[in-house]
Amino acid sequence: MIKKYTMILFCIFIEFVSIKTVYSIERDNSQNSCISTIHEYCSEWIKGDHKAMYSLLSSTKTNDMTFEEFKEIKEDEMRKIGAIKKCTITDKVNNTGNKALYSVKVILHNNMINQLNVKNWCEINKRKWLLTNGGLVDGITRTPFY
Repeated sequence: MIKKYTMILFCIFIEFVSIKTVYSIERDNSQNSCISTIHEYCSEWIKGDHKAMYSLLSSTKTNDMTFEEFKEIKEDEMRKIGAIKKCTITDKVNNTGNKALYSVKVILHNNMINQLNVKNWCEINKRKWLLTNGGLVDGITRTPFY
């Protein structure tokens, strides 16, 4: 009898965890999430739209780096490693509620390098997720691992 109730409680617990996991994934894929900001940033990077990319940076970052400095970093990267083909988020490393760290795989057109793995922080600012520090923003070729 006790085993039967234990099994029922275990099944209820598993169901609760499953529902919570699905809810978390759905919430992360909303229009205003760190994931959607990273996807938008990478999409603009593929197009080469530096202004749109810069608009997705946090005020903390834009106070430290002018648009011209940012553009120079991205153009220097292009000369060193070539254009990017695709970005894929591979893992959520850390999430503190108002800040999140994600691992991102950057696929390049350059067959010699092919892909690079970087980490990038996002933070929420005025109800919008924006990029702060990391390989996507500070330059893939000059950023230490976080």
